[in-house]
Amino acid sequence: MWTGMLTLSLLMHGCASQNYDFGAVVNEPSRIARLVDDLENIEGDGDAKSEELYDIRIVPLVHSRLHVFSEADDEDAPAGFIEADIESYFPLFGFVNGTASQYDIDSQLITRHNFDSSLWGAFRKERELIVTRSGHREKTRHTFLWLLSWWGEEKWHPAAEVALGNEVEP
Repeated sequence: MWTGMLTLSLLMHGCASQNYDFGAVVNEPSRIARLVDDLENIEGDGDAKSEELYDIRIVPLVHSRLHVFSEADDEDAPAGFIEADIESYFPLFGFVNGTASQYDIDSQLITRHNFDSSLWGAFRKERELIVTRSGHREKTRHTFLWLLSWWGEEKWHPAAEVALGNEVEP
């Protein structure tokens, strides 16, 4: 009986940890520039400087949310920043969606990957946006029942179209 009550208590109460509130910068036009400034100025525990901005919320076996912004440390990629925002309903429901974005040192978007997964990966959709001088290239990949996978039509958004604001934001 006590084991059941303890398990139920754990399922009902989650945990959270954060050193930054991402909700305050959601709709700002210079959002990435502000995140970069805040990353440089945020303090960690004690006298140590934090290397990332994060907001983590977990309700065990039901829901988790992870939002992280940090300096890129990949040696093969250009210097810049990485932002990941991932939400999952595991293991009871099997849904995951998220966005991973890479920005250059001037806070300009380089790539963005959006993904949605349902029923433990049986149905997936991945969308990749790559920013070039000529415009934005967008590719979509679908997976059905883990075995069938196909790429959607590749779309180009020319630089002139992007500059006018006609591009659809992912």
